[in-house]
Amino acid sequence: MKKILSLAIFCIAFTAISFGQQQFKIVHQGDTNAFNNDTVSVYGNATQEMSITFNVVNTGIDSVSVYLRRDSISTVPKFDSNNTFCWVLCFSLGDTNNVSAYSQTLNKWNTPGDTSSASFIGYYKALGHLGASYIRYTFFAARNHNDSSWVMVKYIATPAGTQSLSGNTINFSAYPNPASHAVNFTYNLVSGSTAANLKIYNLLGECVQTLPLNTAKNKTTVDVQSIPAGVYVCEIEANGYQSSYKKLVVTH
Repeated sequence: MKKILSLAIFCIAFTAISFGQQQFKIVHQGDTNAFNNDTVSVYGNATQEMSITFNVVNTGIDSVSVYLRRDSISTVPKFDSNNTFCWVLCFSLGDTNNVSAYSQTLNKWNTPGDTSSASFIGYYKALGHLGASYIRYTFFAARNHNDSSWVMVKYIATPAGTQSLSGNTINFSAYPNPASHAVNFTYNLVSGSTAANLKIYNLLGECVQTLPLNTAKNKTTVDVQSIPAGVYVCEIEANGYQSSYKKLVVTH
Protein backbone atom coordinates (compact mmCIF):
# COMPACT_ATOMS: atom_id res chain seq x y z
CA MET A 1 0.00 0.00 0.00
CA LYS A 2 2.88 2.37 0.80
CA LYS A 3 4.42 1.70 -2.63
CA ILE A 4 1.13 2.40 -4.40
CA LEU A 5 0.56 5.55 -2.36
CA SER A 6 4.11 6.76 -3.00
CA LEU A 7 3.71 6.11 -6.72
CA ALA A 8 0.43 8.02 -6.82
CA ILE A 9 1.96 10.96 -4.93
CA PHE A 10 4.99 10.93 -7.24
CA CYS A 11 2.80 10.99 -10.36
CA ILE A 12 0.69 13.86 -9.02
CA ALA A 13 3.76 15.83 -8.01
CA PHE A 14 5.46 15.12 -11.32
CA THR A 15 2.41 16.41 -13.18
CA ALA A 16 2.13 19.50 -11.02
CA ILE A 17 5.71 20.72 -11.29
CA SER A 18 6.36 20.14 -14.96
CA PHE A 19 5.58 20.61 -18.56
CA GLY A 20 3.44 23.64 -18.98
CA GLN A 21 3.39 24.05 -22.74
CA GLN A 22 2.31 20.53 -23.76
CA GLN A 23 3.23 20.95 -27.43
CA PHE A 24 3.07 17.19 -28.03
CA LYS A 25 0.06 14.92 -28.21
CA ILE A 26 0.62 11.22 -27.45
CA VAL A 27 -1.90 8.91 -29.14
CA HIS A 28 -2.30 5.24 -29.94
CA GLN A 29 -1.73 4.38 -33.58
CA GLY A 30 -5.03 4.59 -35.44
CA ASP A 31 -6.65 6.52 -32.58
CA THR A 32 -7.19 10.20 -31.80
CA ASN A 33 -7.52 10.06 -28.00
CA ALA A 34 -4.56 11.70 -26.28
CA PHE A 35 -2.76 9.95 -23.41
CA ASN A 36 -0.68 12.91 -22.25
CA ASN A 37 0.29 12.60 -18.56
CA ASP A 38 -1.85 9.48 -18.21
CA THR A 39 -1.37 5.78 -17.40
CA VAL A 40 -1.99 3.06 -19.98
CA SER A 41 -2.09 -0.65 -19.11
CA VAL A 42 -0.65 -3.46 -21.22
CA TYR A 43 -1.35 -7.10 -20.37
CA GLY A 44 0.86 -9.92 -21.55
CA ASN A 45 2.43 -13.29 -20.97
CA ALA A 46 5.05 -13.22 -18.21
CA THR A 47 7.37 -15.31 -20.38
CA GLN A 48 6.99 -13.30 -23.58
CA GLU A 49 7.75 -9.78 -24.73
CA MET A 50 5.07 -7.10 -24.36
CA SER A 51 5.00 -3.97 -26.48
CA ILE A 52 3.04 -0.77 -26.97
CA THR A 53 3.10 1.70 -29.86
CA PHE A 54 2.31 5.41 -29.73
CA ASN A 55 2.36 8.25 -32.20
CA VAL A 56 3.80 11.51 -30.90
CA VAL A 57 2.25 14.48 -32.68
CA ASN A 58 3.61 18.02 -32.81
CA THR A 59 0.61 20.29 -32.25
CA GLY A 60 2.64 23.50 -32.24
CA ILE A 61 3.15 26.08 -34.98
CA ASP A 62 6.92 25.52 -35.19
CA SER A 63 9.05 22.54 -36.09
CA VAL A 64 10.75 20.91 -33.12
CA SER A 65 13.38 18.28 -32.40
CA VAL A 66 12.13 15.76 -29.83
CA TYR A 67 14.09 13.46 -27.51
CA LEU A 68 12.76 10.59 -25.40
CA ARG A 69 13.58 9.79 -21.77
CA ARG A 70 12.73 6.47 -20.11
CA ASP A 71 12.24 6.21 -16.34
CA SER A 72 11.63 2.83 -14.69
CA ILE A 73 9.45 3.92 -11.78
CA SER A 74 8.69 0.46 -10.45
CA THR A 75 9.50 -2.92 -12.00
CA VAL A 76 8.78 -6.42 -10.70
CA PRO A 77 11.33 -7.50 -9.76
CA LYS A 78 13.42 -4.37 -10.07
CA PHE A 79 16.68 -5.92 -11.27
CA ASP A 80 15.43 -9.03 -13.08
CA SER A 81 13.39 -7.76 -16.04
CA ASN A 82 14.23 -6.08 -19.34
CA ASN A 83 12.77 -3.11 -21.14
CA THR A 84 13.81 -1.07 -24.13
CA PHE A 85 12.36 1.32 -26.70
CA CYS A 86 12.53 2.52 -30.29
CA TRP A 87 12.78 6.25 -30.96
CA VAL A 88 14.75 7.05 -34.12
CA LEU A 89 16.88 3.99 -33.27
CA CYS A 90 15.96 0.81 -31.38
CA PHE A 91 17.96 0.11 -28.23
CA SER A 92 18.97 -3.45 -27.39
CA LEU A 93 17.63 -5.19 -24.29
CA GLY A 94 19.71 -4.42 -21.25
CA ASP A 95 20.87 -1.05 -22.61
CA THR A 96 21.15 1.31 -19.65
CA ASN A 97 20.91 4.51 -21.71
CA ASN A 98 17.66 6.13 -20.57
CA VAL A 99 17.71 9.04 -23.05
CA SER A 100 17.49 8.52 -26.79
CA ALA A 101 20.79 9.12 -28.56
CA TYR A 102 19.08 11.09 -31.33
CA SER A 103 16.15 13.44 -31.62
CA GLN A 104 13.21 13.05 -33.97
CA THR A 105 12.31 16.18 -35.96
CA LEU A 106 8.59 16.88 -36.00
CA ASN A 107 7.52 19.60 -38.41
CA LYS A 108 4.88 22.14 -37.57
CA TRP A 109 1.31 20.98 -37.38
CA ASN A 110 -0.93 20.71 -40.44
CA THR A 111 1.55 21.74 -43.11
CA PRO A 112 1.04 19.74 -46.35
CA GLY A 113 3.90 17.33 -46.98
CA ASP A 114 5.43 17.78 -43.55
CA THR A 115 5.90 15.01 -41.00
CA SER A 116 4.27 16.24 -37.82
CA SER A 117 4.21 12.88 -36.01
CA ALA A 118 6.60 10.02 -35.27
CA SER A 119 6.20 6.49 -33.98
CA PHE A 120 7.44 5.23 -30.61
CA ILE A 121 7.56 1.58 -29.45
CA GLY A 122 8.11 0.45 -25.86
CA TYR A 123 9.12 -3.14 -25.06
CA TYR A 124 9.04 -5.02 -21.77
CA LYS A 125 10.07 -8.56 -20.74
CA ALA A 126 9.08 -9.80 -17.28
CA LEU A 127 11.35 -12.85 -17.61
CA GLY A 128 8.71 -15.07 -16.03
CA HIS A 129 7.96 -12.79 -13.06
CA LEU A 130 4.32 -11.90 -12.40
CA GLY A 131 3.00 -8.50 -11.41
CA ALA A 132 2.86 -4.89 -12.60
CA SER A 133 5.76 -2.68 -13.70
CA TYR A 134 5.51 1.09 -14.27
CA ILE A 135 7.71 2.76 -16.89
CA ARG A 136 7.34 6.43 -17.80
CA TYR A 137 8.26 7.74 -21.26
CA THR A 138 8.81 11.49 -21.54
CA PHE A 139 9.04 13.31 -24.88
CA PHE A 140 10.79 16.66 -24.62
CA ALA A 141 11.94 19.41 -26.95
CA ALA A 142 15.67 19.78 -27.54
CA ARG A 143 15.45 23.56 -27.26
CA ASN A 144 13.38 23.57 -24.07
CA HIS A 145 13.22 20.55 -21.79
CA ASN A 146 10.16 21.97 -20.02
CA ASP A 147 8.25 21.68 -23.29
CA SER A 148 7.34 18.03 -22.89
CA SER A 149 4.68 15.40 -22.33
CA TRP A 150 4.82 11.93 -20.79
CA VAL A 151 2.87 8.70 -20.62
CA MET A 152 3.11 6.06 -17.89
CA VAL A 153 2.84 2.47 -19.16
CA LYS A 154 1.77 -0.20 -16.68
CA TYR A 155 3.03 -3.53 -18.00
CA ILE A 156 1.08 -6.32 -16.30
CA ALA A 157 2.62 -9.78 -16.57
CA THR A 158 0.06 -12.55 -16.04
CA PRO A 159 0.29 -16.36 -16.10
CA ALA A 160 -0.49 -16.42 -19.80
CA GLY A 161 -1.57 -12.91 -20.77
CA THR A 162 -5.13 -11.86 -21.54
CA GLN A 163 -5.06 -12.91 -25.15
CA SER A 164 -5.83 -16.39 -26.38
CA LEU A 165 -2.88 -18.50 -27.38
CA SER A 166 -2.49 -19.27 -31.06
CA GLY A 167 -3.57 -22.62 -32.42
CA ASN A 168 -6.42 -24.88 -31.42
CA THR A 169 -8.03 -22.84 -28.64
CA ILE A 170 -11.38 -22.58 -26.87
CA ASN A 171 -13.63 -19.59 -27.42
CA PHE A 172 -15.28 -18.24 -24.28
CA SER A 173 -16.63 -15.00 -22.84
CA ALA A 174 -17.27 -13.56 -19.38
CA TYR A 175 -20.09 -11.15 -18.53
CA PRO A 176 -20.79 -8.85 -16.84
CA ASN A 177 -17.21 -7.65 -16.80
CA PRO A 178 -16.48 -5.81 -14.49
CA ALA A 179 -18.53 -7.95 -12.09
CA SER A 180 -19.49 -7.43 -8.45
CA HIS A 181 -21.56 -10.49 -7.56
CA ALA A 182 -21.56 -13.19 -10.24
CA VAL A 183 -20.00 -13.79 -13.66
CA ASN A 184 -21.57 -15.79 -16.47
CA PHE A 185 -19.11 -17.77 -18.57
CA THR A 186 -20.14 -19.05 -21.98
CA TYR A 187 -17.79 -21.44 -23.73
CA ASN A 188 -17.62 -23.53 -26.86
CA LEU A 189 -16.08 -26.93 -26.26
CA VAL A 190 -15.54 -29.18 -29.23
CA SER A 191 -17.27 -32.51 -29.56
CA GLY A 192 -15.30 -35.22 -27.80
CA SER A 193 -14.03 -33.09 -24.90
CA THR A 194 -14.30 -35.23 -21.79
CA ALA A 195 -12.82 -32.89 -19.18
CA ALA A 196 -12.61 -29.12 -18.81
CA ASN A 197 -11.83 -26.72 -15.98
CA LEU A 198 -12.24 -23.01 -15.34
CA LYS A 199 -9.45 -21.43 -13.29
CA ILE A 200 -9.23 -17.87 -11.97
CA TYR A 201 -5.78 -16.40 -11.18
CA ASN A 202 -4.82 -13.19 -9.43
CA LEU A 203 -1.94 -11.09 -10.78
CA LEU A 204 0.52 -12.87 -8.50
CA GLY A 205 -0.20 -16.04 -10.42
CA GLU A 206 -2.13 -17.63 -7.55
CA CYS A 207 -5.17 -19.72 -8.51
CA VAL A 208 -8.06 -18.40 -6.40
CA GLN A 209 -10.77 -20.66 -7.86
CA THR A 210 -10.93 -23.90 -9.85
CA LEU A 211 -14.26 -25.14 -11.18
CA PRO A 212 -14.94 -28.23 -13.29
CA LEU A 213 -17.06 -27.48 -16.37
CA ASN A 214 -19.89 -29.60 -17.69
CA THR A 215 -18.70 -30.57 -21.18
CA ALA A 216 -22.29 -31.22 -22.24
CA LYS A 217 -23.24 -27.59 -21.63
CA ASN A 218 -21.86 -24.22 -22.79
CA LYS A 219 -22.56 -21.94 -19.83
CA THR A 220 -21.75 -21.66 -16.12
CA THR A 221 -22.15 -18.98 -13.43
CA VAL A 222 -19.48 -18.20 -10.85
CA ASP A 223 -20.06 -16.34 -7.58
CA VAL A 224 -17.24 -13.79 -7.12
CA GLN A 225 -18.48 -12.10 -3.95
CA SER A 226 -15.80 -13.86 -1.89
CA ILE A 227 -13.00 -12.78 -4.25
CA PRO A 228 -11.24 -9.50 -3.37
CA ALA A 229 -11.79 -6.66 -5.82
CA GLY A 230 -9.10 -6.52 -8.48
CA VAL A 231 -7.94 -7.75 -11.88
CA TYR A 232 -7.86 -11.48 -12.59
CA VAL A 233 -7.03 -13.83 -15.44
CA CYS A 234 -9.53 -16.57 -16.28
CA GLU A 235 -8.40 -19.79 -17.95
CA ILE A 236 -10.42 -22.56 -19.54
CA GLU A 237 -8.49 -25.76 -20.16
CA ALA A 238 -9.84 -28.84 -21.91
CA ASN A 239 -8.23 -32.08 -22.98
CA GLY A 240 -6.69 -31.92 -26.43
CA TYR A 241 -6.81 -28.13 -26.69
CA GLN A 242 -4.61 -25.19 -25.74
CA SER A 243 -5.90 -23.14 -22.83
CA SER A 244 -7.65 -19.83 -23.50
CA TYR A 245 -7.50 -16.73 -21.31
CA LYS A 246 -9.61 -13.67 -20.56
CA LYS A 247 -9.20 -10.71 -18.24
CA LEU A 248 -11.81 -10.32 -15.49
CA VAL A 249 -12.28 -7.26 -13.29
CA VAL A 250 -14.01 -7.79 -9.94
CA THR A 251 -15.55 -4.82 -8.13
CA HIS A 252 -17.46 -4.68 -4.81
